[in-house]
Amino acid sequence: MSIDIYVPQGRHKAQISEELGIEFKKQIESIVSLCTSTDTVIKTLSDFSDDTLLEIELNEITNTFGNDNIKDIYALTPSQKGIFAQYYQSTDTKTYQLQSLLEIGKETNIEILEKSIEYLSLRHPILKTAFTVLKATGSIKQVILESRRPVFTVLSQNAPFSQEVLDKLVAEDTQNALDLEKDSLFKVTVVDFADKRFMLIHTHHIIIDGWC
Repeated sequence: MSIDIYVPQGRHKAQISEELGIEFKKQIESIVSLCTSTDTVIKTLSDFSDDTLLEIELNEITNTFGNDNIKDIYALTPSQKGIFAQYYQSTDTKTYQLQSLLEIGKETNIEILEKSIEYLSLRHPILKTAFTVLKATGSIKQVILESRRPVFTVLSQNAPFSQEVLDKLVAEDTQNALDLEKDSLFKVTVVDFADKRFMLIHTHHIIIDGWC
């Protein structure tokens, strides 16, 4: 690799120009050496969508989630900021959790259903989001993680349908508070009775209309 640097005559003293050239060469050689000595992809600020992201913030996020696990980083939308502020300050962190209960046919292929849920997270990255408060600056970022997947669970009851049992399972699910940094924010539970089957979707408000 060859780099020629031209400095307009009289712009700088020759010694300063020479010193700048030497330092620039050292920095380029350092970057080339680093890139050729590792198979790890090293991401920089320009690799992410958040144009307000600082180097110190990226370092903290990388230390928390792992360099290879970070797909993208976004600032929060105004709606998300409001939701997160109330979540962060509230003693009841379940306030913004959402549940949807659907009856599905007994003929539903559970394996295909699970793969379909998995595909949704690949198509819609918001389902793979973690929200984190950065100690370095106090800012809040949403981090799209490569490894985060929806949680898919099947609860086989081995008994005929019981509204009482179903209500109890739904109530128990309601009590499971979601940690916006550590937990998957998209959970699907199939409740499988001998004669009926239900799908319970558990998610968080911050990734639904908070994204808009």
